[in-house]
Amino acid sequence: MPAVSVIVPTYNRANFIFEAVQSILDQSFRDIEVLVVDDGSTDETLAVLSTIKDKRLRVYPSTNRGRSSTRNMALAFATGEFVAFNDSDDLYLPGKLEMQVKYLRENPKVAMVYTAAIHIDDAGNRLPGRYDANASGDIYYKVAFFRPITIALPTVMVRAQIVQDVGAFDDAQTRFEDTDLWRRISREYLVHGIDIETCAIRTHVGNSLRSLDPSEIMVQLDYYIAKIKVQDKPRGRWVSFGLSRLYGHYAQAFATVPEWRSDWELLFKSQWYELPLGRYCYPVARYIYPHRTLHSFVKTEIRSKTYAAKMHFLNFAYQHYVRARNLVRSLKR
Repeated sequence: MPAVSVIVPTYNRANFIFEAVQSILDQSFRDIEVLVVDDGSTDETLAVLSTIKDKRLRVYPSTNRGRSSTRNMALAFATGEFVAFNDSDDLYLPGKLEMQVKYLRENPKVAMVYTAAIHIDDAGNRLPGRYDANASGDIYYKVAFFRPITIALPTVMVRAQIVQDVGAFDDAQTRFEDTDLWRRISREYLVHGIDIETCAIRTHVGNSLRSLDPSEIMVQLDYYIAKIKVQDKPRGRWVSFGLSRLYGHYAQAFATVPEWRSDWELLFKSQWYELPLGRYCYPVARYIYPHRTLHSFVKTEIRSKTYAAKMHFLNFAYQHYVRARNLVRSLKR
């Protein structure tokens, strides 16, 4: 039995798969198995994989089932004490697995560890920005809603028993399936972040926001939020603010694609009317700011029809909600 099972789903990634798998096999920690499930590729992905001669690599051809089902198929074959993940276009940096195995073995109360990651382009050149890993402990509210912490799938290592306890990936989810798993783990167990860059997450034409279907994102977002409302209700009313934060993140993302702005408007309305953030923040802002100042702001910003103005007010309201909440907390002390 290997110590670590690394799960790699792939679909039509002949141009990236060799480098992705080799970055795992080249790790200093050698006691691993790499389980690649090909999700019905129609390009040369399988031919490329056949050129890798390493007994630790196992390749499973499959019909096209989607990435959640593909990962679950690999999990069914996994035999390791720990489970790690990689996408077929991303890379492990040296020392990644060794550092995570060491941490989990030294900290038996921690269920999952994740790290920071960098962004790269098609050619492997570093891009601006990074995934941070600066939250640890009970981090449910920080990861379940994609903000302020986004956990990149390849950075994660989790105890195999924990995945069995909380359940694997949701086959019905074609998006947010990884965030959904982190949500279920962080709801019950301690998670630790190591703010060291151990992975390179690749951005290319095939996975950019513009290449996706906005209607599918909306359907999947609503599905994920419906799950949270049912499953995480005991977490209390602050879940609603987390959901609003999740809607707001995608509202901002949609606004960056001009042809999606009509969809973005629908997303904004869902956030504004279905969740309590807008209803709660406006009275708070009115209390903090003089009436005349706020009235002038509302007249010039809210009544305009532009998406930017609406997003501006949402951010304005949220910032002052946080200010008021912190004030109340300080008074209670």
